[in-house]
Amino acid sequence: MGKIIYLTGAPATGKSTLTRNLAEKADQVMVFTYSKELARIVSSRVGAIDQKDLREQSAKLITRDDVEAVDAELVQLAQRFKNQNGFLIIDSHPVTIESFGFRVTPFTKEMLRQLAPDVITCLYADAHTL
Repeated sequence: MGKIIYLTGAPATGKSTLTRNLAEKADQVMVFTYSKELARIVSSRVGAIDQKDLREQSAKLITRDDVEAVDAELVQLAQRFKNQNGFLIIDSHPVTIESFGFRVTPFTKEMLRQLAPDVITCLYADAHTL
């Protein structure tokens, strides 16, 4: 049975680096990078953007519908993955810094229940390390 690991944490704590390195070193690891999938969805609506654009202009570009579309895709993937071998590691919702402060768009309780992660891991680094 597949295991689902939900990886979260503040920006620059190493989530994407960790998941990229794990995927390169382990055949049974599949990574779902939330920010990449969100950029794909937003690009289909507004034209080509990259993750840098997404981080710098997220409040201007991303709609709740975009987030819900990625959430739904992820839940479907996770439900299919449960019947496979290996690990699905979710590089979680991006946290962005906006003019009004931090912007975090978490799963709803229902979406988290449907996702049903086996493990939730939060990366942390102190300000000096970051």
